[in-house]
Amino acid sequence: MSNIKTTKTLTPREEEVALHLSEGMTYKEISIHLGIGLGTVKKHISSVIHKLGARNSAHIVKILFEQGYMPIEAENE
Repeated sequence: MSNIKTTKTLTPREEEVALHLSEGMTYKEISIHLGIGLGTVKKHISSVIHKLGARNSAHIVKILFEQGYMPIEAENE
């Protein structure tokens, strides 16, 4: 399932959170959308930052863009 290239494997949930983040969703929106706590979203983002070697959540989005990630909405068109 993973389309995100990294030397460390993201869990399916980490990937899902990262992809929603790259679509412009806030942490709170991701929390509501996935039915998980805000603290859990922050924990997943922290883990993704570490695994991708990103500096912050904005850098996650840049990394995904550079890897050719296409938002879910665009894939469904």
